[in-house]
Amino acid sequence: MIRCIIGDDEQKIQELQEIRSTQKIIYTLEVVAEVVYVLTKVYNVSRKDTSDAIQRFLKARNIVCSNNEIAVRSLQLFGENHLDFVDNVLLAYHQLRGIAIYSYDRKLINAMKQENI
Repeated sequence: MIRCIIGDDEQKIQELQEIRSTQKIIYTLEVVAEVVYVLTKVYNVSRKDTSDAIQRFLKARNIVCSNNEIAVRSLQLFGENHLDFVDNVLLAYHQLRGIAIYSYDRKLINAMKQENI
């Protein structure tokens, strides 16, 4: 995923395209979290650009993300706020599935309170 988003290794991009032409590629939420980390911390891609790029990638033909609804909402939130990606995953579970989140993280607690205003 990173190679396709950054576009810095044509051979790996070609390999992925060949695999995609015959197989479905499944990404987990954990992989998405790692890609978010690498893009923002190693490649210094902005949060918004990271969010947009991964969302576009996950919409590509033969690309599937397990728990896609949570992944997409987490990416949307990540592009809009200053919480880290994992906190946005928790916030997405809270928003989309009504799951109660108990945390001492003040930023996360405040984000959950703001949505209930």
